[in-house]
Amino acid sequence: MRTPSREDGWLRRVSAGPALALGAILRLAHRRQAASGARRSRRAASIVGYILGVALLGAAVWMVARQEGTLREAWDAARHAPAHLLAMLLVLPALNWIVVSLSIWLITGHFGPVGRREMLALVGSAWLLNYLPMKPGMVGRAAYHNRVNGIALSDIARAMVICVGSSGVAMVMMIVASVPLAMEWGGGVGVWIGLSIVALPAPACIVMSLRSRSGSMLSRFWMGMSLRYADMLIWAARYWVVFAVVGAPIGPDRAVVFAAISNLALLVPVLSNGMGLREWSIGLASGDPIGLAADLVNRAAELAVSVPIGLIGSADVARRLRRHAKRARESREAVGQAPA
Repeated sequence: MRTPSREDGWLRRVSAGPALALGAILRLAHRRQAASGARRSRRAASIVGYILGVALLGAAVWMVARQEGTLREAWDAARHAPAHLLAMLLVLPALNWIVVSLSIWLITGHFGPVGRREMLALVGSAWLLNYLPMKPGMVGRAAYHNRVNGIALSDIARAMVICVGSSGVAMVMMIVASVPLAMEWGGGVGVWIGLSIVALPAPACIVMSLRSRSGSMLSRFWMGMSLRYADMLIWAARYWVVFAVVGAPIGPDRAVVFAAISNLALLVPVLSNGMGLREWSIGLASGDPIGLAADLVNRAAELAVSVPIGLIGSADVARRLRRHAKRARESREAVGQAPA
């Protein structure tokens, strides 16, 4: 167990309250003797949320299908889109998975030994599992860390709070940093200056990490922040790409706004990965049915990436669990055979 440093104090204080609440939730989720009525009510709320998400997603598909002109134009634009844009539709979600996994690995690794490849598999598996009712990915990852990595549920809760808080801070930072992009000044030079300002917080967080004590939670926090900010920039790039693919190109300022809206939708607890809500939020924010079509394409590309990554990650996690169970069984047998 690492000894907390003085410079980590403010981070511990800020995360203490939410971590206690989340830790209590995780402990309840792991108790086999939890009240059956409470389990049924949570399951019912989750299933209702899942059905609502599927209904919203279906309504989005129906709405786009009704707009025959918009659908035809989007399809024609996608058919003639440059190959590099189509490739980016698949590459960018994979980059989201990598940077998010590394940011979670940095924070969680402060509380216990977790490998990078191990975390990539866990997050990839959770990414796919969170499309199911009751979001089993989050609880499953917490159970894995507790059982295999020996991390206390309270520490897992603290790590999750810090990771979610980092995403929120990164979102605000990106919106503030993108203000110059919305100002029409300097022509093309102004756009490049604006993009440079938007990118600035990521290296700034890295500098803050290097200035902190090596290996401390504060150092890990700032490095994780740089990755979370990179994740937000990748989301903005995804929207810039997908709107270009469907023939309705947008500026980087709107791409940033759509990225923020999308990530807010992901935080709604009863909806699986913001399903349905994300598409409608982007459609309404864009003020055009093409916005719905664009985010449906975005969702399809995300699924095309998350399904294989999730299946491979789940297989790797299952293999690690079997290996851990075998070692635990052998250890018990060795203790039982030891002379009294």
